[in-house]
Amino acid sequence: MRIFGFTFIIFFFSLFSSAQNKNAEQWADSLIRTMTLREKIGQLMMIAVYSNQDEKYAASIDDTISAYQPGAIVFFQGAPQKEVKLMNRWQKKAKIPMLVAMDAEWGPAMRLDSIMPLPRLMALAATNDTTLIYRYGQAVGMQCKRLGIHINFAPVVDVNNNPLNPVINYRSFGENQHKVAFYAAVFCRGMQSQGVMAVAKHFPGHGNTSQDSHKTLPDVTDNIDVIDSVHLLPFAAMIDAGIWGIMVAHVFVPALDTTSNIPTTLNSSVVTGLLKNEMNYNGVVITDALGMQGVMKHNKPGQIEVKALLAGNDVLLMPEQIKTAIDSIVVAVDSGRIDSFRIDESVRKILVTKFNENLKTYNPVSEGNVTSDINQPEWYELKREIFNSNATLVFSRGIDFPLQDIKKRIAVVSFRAEAESIFHEELMRHISADVFFIPEYATNRDVKAVTDKIKNYDLVIAAVQNMAYWNKNNYGFNGLVMPAVENICKQTKTILCLFGNPYAYHSWTYEFEPAALIVTYERDTLAEIACARSLFGIQNFRGQLPVSISEKYPEGSGIITETSDGRLVEMQPSELGLEDSLFDSVDVIIQKAIADQVFPGCQVLAAVNGKVFYNKAFGYHDYSKKTPVKRTDLFDLASVTKVLATTISVMKLYEENRFRLDDELQEHLPAAKNTPAGHLRIDRLLTHSSGLPAWLPLYAATIKNGKPDTNYYRTKPDSLFGIRVSDSLFMRCDYKDSMLNTILNSKINSTHTYKYSDLGFMLLKEMVEYLSADSLNKYVDENFYQPLGLSWMTYNPLSRFPKSRIPPTEEDTSFRDVKVHGYVHDQAAAMLGGVSGHAGLFGNSWDAAVILQMLIDNGQYAGTKYFEASTVQKFTSTYFDKNRRGLGFDKPSGTPNGNVCDEASPESFGHSGFTGTFIWADPRNGLVYVFLSNRTYPDAENKKIVEQNIRTRIHSLFYQAIDKP
Repeated sequence: MRIFGFTFIIFFFSLFSSAQNKNAEQWADSLIRTMTLREKIGQLMMIAVYSNQDEKYAASIDDTISAYQPGAIVFFQGAPQKEVKLMNRWQKKAKIPMLVAMDAEWGPAMRLDSIMPLPRLMALAATNDTTLIYRYGQAVGMQCKRLGIHINFAPVVDVNNNPLNPVINYRSFGENQHKVAFYAAVFCRGMQSQGVMAVAKHFPGHGNTSQDSHKTLPDVTDNIDVIDSVHLLPFAAMIDAGIWGIMVAHVFVPALDTTSNIPTTLNSSVVTGLLKNEMNYNGVVITDALGMQGVMKHNKPGQIEVKALLAGNDVLLMPEQIKTAIDSIVVAVDSGRIDSFRIDESVRKILVTKFNENLKTYNPVSEGNVTSDINQPEWYELKREIFNSNATLVFSRGIDFPLQDIKKRIAVVSFRAEAESIFHEELMRHISADVFFIPEYATNRDVKAVTDKIKNYDLVIAAVQNMAYWNKNNYGFNGLVMPAVENICKQTKTILCLFGNPYAYHSWTYEFEPAALIVTYERDTLAEIACARSLFGIQNFRGQLPVSISEKYPEGSGIITETSDGRLVEMQPSELGLEDSLFDSVDVIIQKAIADQVFPGCQVLAAVNGKVFYNKAFGYHDYSKKTPVKRTDLFDLASVTKVLATTISVMKLYEENRFRLDDELQEHLPAAKNTPAGHLRIDRLLTHSSGLPAWLPLYAATIKNGKPDTNYYRTKPDSLFGIRVSDSLFMRCDYKDSMLNTILNSKINSTHTYKYSDLGFMLLKEMVEYLSADSLNKYVDENFYQPLGLSWMTYNPLSRFPKSRIPPTEEDTSFRDVKVHGYVHDQAAAMLGGVSGHAGLFGNSWDAAVILQMLIDNGQYAGTKYFEASTVQKFTSTYFDKNRRGLGFDKPSGTPNGNVCDEASPESFGHSGFTGTFIWADPRNGLVYVFLSNRTYPDAENKKIVEQNIRTRIHSLFYQAIDKP
């Protein structure tokens, strides 16, 4: 039989030391000479133990170890701290310290609670990244080492080429035997680097069967050529590398031996003839668990262990009845059925291993901080990198990635889900979409109701969430789900996202396929984030299928996309060399502020050089604490409107040479002619040095006896009263002209001293609308918000979003006499229909940060140029002497306890808002900072946010974080 059909060189050096040093052998032989037969047999036993049981159970294990002196224990379910404690306890009962094993294929989280699970091997293989695979092996090794684990029953090197495999499946690196061999070798190198021994399993290959050896004896019916060239190849690679252990499967392989009802575990022609003799394996041979039906079905305890030793196994894993097993082996040796030298041979391997593991005597493993030690932040980073790298765009027809046309009407349909997840939150940063849910137990009527509603959408993103790991019921992609997806594909262009096993698509037999298929391999929040970001070009689709899901989409399928450079992207602080602990102080400030009722809730974002390292939402919409603030909620931005809407619109018109900065307003606004304000220069309006009053109580003239005057307001709209200022209050349409006239004819101070004024920006809004022949809200949306991919930046948010996404701003008792919720807080802006140059804009922290990032990147974002660098420089720089202001933008005052923290450079710029908002960008070090709150709720007189310097204190901490060496 040809075993060594490699087409590439896997190893540059041996993974494992195969030389049994003389000291180890001498120590082993010295013990063997003094051991009784029963003690020797005990060394071949590995018993299962658990750390999630009571004291009675622990005492029973004490007794078992004392009585039978097993050579090894293997830990299963339990908790990290208790596992270490029990291990130290049980080792005291062993005359010769025991080897400790665990079946931890994707780390100890496979068995123990309180540990972050790493991705499964199929998800890892989809990255095709050997650096990640090596680091994964290191991570598993480090975690095992901390728990006192000497042996890990990993990696699985079965070649999974049967989509219906109920037991291997996602535990394998895939169906390409060469990749399985290569990736397993890299994994082993990583794990071995931490001093943990690897066991390759399940020899001679458990990949091509639809039966579970836990429940029956599976058949592997491949012919000898396939067995040789496919299933044995990874094991041959492991043997060449000198792997410590190989686990033998309970399978029936007629190509190797046609004797029926004999599992390979008990078959000497397989274990000794093939593995040891033909493949030259001299390491430790371990049976699969001896209580599985694959071996128990045709054999009894005692018989099993005798046959396993006769077949050539060294370690008897989890015998059902340890006393019966030992007694039966003693009888077999005494009768001459088993040669005593055969026992000694296996015992010697175990004892040599113990010598090499420093187990001549036992040194207890530290029981302190086990859980925290094993949950290092670097493992989370590794996990995130894996999911970022394995998101797989299997195919795409008629859809260009990344998605950038946000003008489309998009629906997101989530199957097997009932509420929004991180996937939806991440999507909504980039698009505005309607979300529909089809829960796991939905009826046909429920499905039809959703599919009917989405008929007229331009694009549907269908997400199958909370999928099962195993193929029972096709991983959850069955029943109503698959026909419903096909129905959607039939009527609308559809992107199908499978948050789970790619084999789920293997059952797709329908005529209409989705326009694109994305697979994430697992139901993990990091997988959801990676999928959403890849859709919009924040990162690439880089994954490739480790398995075939149909003839059309074989192993290796996957479209590699290119990101749109220059977009904001969220990263972990550690990726940027920042310490997570540095931001604990930020959290403390905010949590205390909420407790002190400085504001009910807030969003805080910080980024450096386009990398968002802090992005959180805190608190609730109000003090009833019913609606938590989300990162996608829309806050009333108040005067931040001046820069995020009006100023950038003015900048665009300036670049188009529609006016000069020293032009008078009346040159570009006919309504201003022959009025005092008509002679004001545009640069003076932008810098708050025009001489206009700080504000005018424009709403006061419309109030009578403390209530809205019926000459100006109605409770229902009609042709004359059509300006909505609240749910049940409508202002007369012609009063807007009166307001403008009042401002234009207000008294002007001719000294040009700095006086902050809303009025100038109300006039600039009129100028923008005249020059652009469009409304300000439409102009800024079409020229900036849509091209920038801003889904949450808008005027009059209730036209697009429910109140549940918008924190309220005040219990208004002086004007509207209602809770201001979803309508602009500023009275004048409300009277102008919610759209003004000084207030009215709503948005979230992410969208605000995008605009700031565009500005500090000299007017460019995601490959699109919005401004010349010179324009940005002009508008964000101090413009007049003795006036700190830029053109529209605020600048550092340069005074102690000023408008911004002391660390802000002179080049920095931004703005604050009355409702408790603050945005700031610093070109010198690339820091972008956004703070949004509703400090005015329920009372606008609440000034605690200023008194406690909340916004500037947090800003200062972010400067300190990025400047920390």
